[in-house]
Amino acid sequence: QAAKLLGLDSKLEKSLLIPFREIKVECTIPKDDGTLASYVGFRVQHDNARGPMKGGIRYHHE
Repeated sequence: QAAKLLGLDSKLEKSLLIPFREIKVECTIPKDDGTLASYVGFRVQHDNARGPMKGGIRYHHE
């Protein structure tokens, strides 16, 4: 539905349906009150054509 709303062509839509890599992380963290909280994090990488997939790393010119 989202692809149709955005006006994406079928080739791009298909490339987004099957990602290049999926990373799933599960963490259980103790809270201040002594209970445990479980969290799940995901990162989906669709295309590595533009180089390494490092994310939001920024380098200052100095």
